[in-house]
Amino acid sequence: MVVALGVRLVVAPSYFGWEEGDYGNLMMIREVLDSGFTWFRPAHMPGWYVLGAMARFVGGGERWPALLMTMGFSVASVGLSAWVARRVAGAAAGWLVGLWLALQPEMLLYGASTLRSPVFTCLGVLGLALLLRGRELGHAATAAAFLVRMEAFFVFFVPSLWSSSWVRGRRLSSAWPAALGLALVVGVWQLYLVVGQGETELFLARPVGANTQGEDGLLPGLFTAWHLATWTLPRKVSWTVIALAAVGLTAVLRGHGRPGGRAVAAYAGFTLAFWLAEGFVSRQDVNHNLFWVWLMPVLPPLAILAGIGWSSLAERLRRGRPLAFAAALLSVAPTFRAEVDYQRSRSEAWYRPQLELARWLEDHAPSGSGMVLGSIPEVWMQRREHPFRVSAWWFLPPDLRGQPADAVGRFFAEHDVDYVMWFAEEWTDAPGFAPWLAAGEEVTAGPVRFVPVDREDGYGWIFYVVERDGRTPPRPPAFGQGAPGPGWGPWG
Repeated sequence: MVVALGVRLVVAPSYFGWEEGDYGNLMMIREVLDSGFTWFRPAHMPGWYVLGAMARFVGGGERWPALLMTMGFSVASVGLSAWVARRVAGAAAGWLVGLWLALQPEMLLYGASTLRSPVFTCLGVLGLALLLRGRELGHAATAAAFLVRMEAFFVFFVPSLWSSSWVRGRRLSSAWPAALGLALVVGVWQLYLVVGQGETELFLARPVGANTQGEDGLLPGLFTAWHLATWTLPRKVSWTVIALAAVGLTAVLRGHGRPGGRAVAAYAGFTLAFWLAEGFVSRQDVNHNLFWVWLMPVLPPLAILAGIGWSSLAERLRRGRPLAFAAALLSVAPTFRAEVDYQRSRSEAWYRPQLELARWLEDHAPSGSGMVLGSIPEVWMQRREHPFRVSAWWFLPPDLRGQPADAVGRFFAEHDVDYVMWFAEEWTDAPGFAPWLAAGEEVTAGPVRFVPVDREDGYGWIFYVVERDGRTPPRPPAFGQGAPGPGWGPWG
C-alpha cells in the first residue's frame, strides 16, 4: 500500500486523464453540491459524486479532494487484494499480488485520476474479502458498489451469490436477505429517477444504448471479444499473469490452496466474462479506452488467481523460490512500463492541450464571453462558478442542425459567441451543426468570421475565434501544436 500510494502521488501531477470523463466528474460534483445533494444525472450512479462532494468540504480546490479520495480507494484495493491473496495462497503470493496491482497500468493511472472505477473496484474487492471472512456484509459492499457503477449486480453480486451458495455450501435460499437488500437499493434509485426527475425508462437503458453503437451482426461482436482476450488483456496484465491465472484456476479446481480459492476463481471468471460480453455487445474498436476502464474490476481477482497459480508452482520447488518470486514480479515490468508510457503520452498529447486551452480561457477571455465548446474545456470550466457563457454543441437549437453556414453565423452573432471549439467526433454534435468547419480554414458565415487559431489532430479538434463588427477576441497560444502551459503543477 505504501508503494501504491507513492507511485500514484508521483504520477498524478503529470497525468492528464483518461478522457473527458475525468473532468466531467468534477463538473458533476459541483452539480451535486449546488443541489444540496438532491440532484444527480440519471445516466450516472450517485455514489462517487457524493463521496467527491463530501471530500470537497475538506478544501484544496476542485480537483485534489476528489483525486485524493479516489486515490485512497485505489490504494485500499491493493491492500485488500494482497490480504485476500495471502489468505488463500500464502504470504509470498500476497506480496506478489500487492506489488503487481500497485504498478499495473490501469490500477496505477486511474488511481491517480478522478475516475469512478477505482472506488467501484475497491468495493468489489472489499465484498470478496468480507465473504472470505464469513461476513454477509460482503453483499452490502456490492450494494454500495452498485451506487458507483450499475454493473455491480453482474460483476460482483452474482459471483458473491455463487460463492456464498455453492462454494461455501450454503443453500441459495440463504442469500435472500442480500438479494432483497440489493433490490431495495436498485428500486430506490429507480424510484428517485421516476419521481425526482420524471424519467420513464429503466435506468439501464440510456448508458447501455450509448455504448452499443458498433457494427450489427454476430461476427463483429465475436471478433471484438476474441481480440480483447488475446490482444488487449495481455497488453494490460502480461502473459505472465494470464498463464499463472490459468495455472491457478487448474489448481483451485483440483483443491489446491486454502479455503477461498474457488470464490476468487468465481470472481475472476464472472468479471472477465462480463468484460468480454461488454466487448461483444458494444463492438467498439479493441483499443477503445472504454475497454480499459471496464477492465478494472477484472484485475484484482485475476491477479489473486495468478498468485494462487504461482504458489502452487512454488510449492513444487525445493530451492529457488526467491528466484521464482523475482522472475514472476520482474517479468511483468516491460509490459507494465510500455502501457503506462503509452497512456501517459496519449494523455499528454490529446488531453493536456484541451486542459491548457480551458485554463487560458478562464484567465484571458473577456468577462461575459460566449463560448461553444465540447469535451474537456466545456466540462472543466463548469467545475466552478465563472463569468462566461459556456455552452456545448448539443445545447444549440435542434432546428439549427443542417442549416447553411450563414444561418449558424447569424445565430452566433446574435448570442455574442467569441470562441468555438469544433470536434471531429460525432458524439460532440459539432459535425452535425457545422461540417464546414472541418477543414480548419477561415470561414465567413453571415456577419461573423471563424478564424482558426489552434488545432490538435490526434483527438480531432480545431479552435476558432469568432470575429464580427471589428471585434477580435484575444487569441490563445497554439497549445494543440505543443505550446507550453502550466500543467497541473507539483500539486495540481
